[in-house]
Amino acid sequence: MNRLHVDAGGSLPLGGIVLPCPAGLAGHHTVLVRPEDVQVRTGAAPALPGAAWGQARVLQRTFLGDRVHLRLQVDGQAEAMVSDQPRDCPAAAGDTVHIGIDPARLMAAALKDSA
Repeated sequence: MNRLHVDAGGSLPLGGIVLPCPAGLAGHHTVLVRPEDVQVRTGAAPALPGAAWGQARVLQRTFLGDRVHLRLQVDGQAEAMVSDQPRDCPAAAGDTVHIGIDPARLMAAALKDSA
């Protein structure tokens, strides 16, 4: 499970982009996202309508048989993120990749702060 920091404005800095958090997560300083919900693309940035793609550097690639587990360094996040990808994912340690997260897949990490 990835623990992601939300900035004071309620946005999620993610590798050079700012991902908006859903209204239901307002007031949370930390959100969670599952490794299988972190999308990774190699090569040129994907041209998908309405999608925002940040960048990350692959720190480690572990082949697990049916999938590949990537450990990623992402600007704007203090902790490394993990992503599970299909086993034919070509990303290797040291590569720069494009990452995306559907905001609907974010979850609250704890109770929100009270004002």
